[in-house]
Amino acid sequence: MQNNEHDQIQVEVSAGRALVWDLEDLKTLRTKHRIIGAMVGSLEAQPLQNIFYGMPLALLPEEVSLLQKQGLIYITNTGDGAGWNYPQNAKERDRCTVFEYLWTKGYYVTCGTKFGGDFLVYPGDPARYHSHYVVTVVQESDTFDPRSLVATGRLGSNVKKTQVKACVSNGSVQLWSVQWAAI
Repeated sequence: MQNNEHDQIQVEVSAGRALVWDLEDLKTLRTKHRIIGAMVGSLEAQPLQNIFYGMPLALLPEEVSLLQKQGLIYITNTGDGAGWNYPQNAKERDRCTVFEYLWTKGYYVTCGTKFGGDFLVYPGDPARYHSHYVVTVVQESDTFDPRSLVATGRLGSNVKKTQVKACVSNGSVQLWSVQWAAI
């Protein structure tokens, strides 16, 4: 665990987003800590296109929470008054717990919104591997109707990923998968 700002990675919070501006820090996060984030800046050579992005790197709130817990980052504020205060409720705490659980198992974990989940889970660096799982964090009290389970399974089948439901119960992460099987 790192214990001073000179050994830690600087994360700037601006308008509620956690950003990394240093290229070496980005490389360290990716190669040593399996933290991917998402590039959100425009490219200097082609500022009007929106297919490829450059620095800064925006981190998921769960990535920031994990890195804070590990003592790997320090947070600075842009002065807009928006500090870092995630997680704030049970759902956000569960998301952080599930993210950390998957990360400690050696997976790379990124945002899963484009596939209808909370996280995408990769067996290796996303630049080299496709994700195997789409994880959705659910509450213990959530109920599921059969149509939503079928839709989830079919979506996973169409995108060639296993849909995983994750629930935190008494501090322990419970996982179950949903896959479509034709009859």
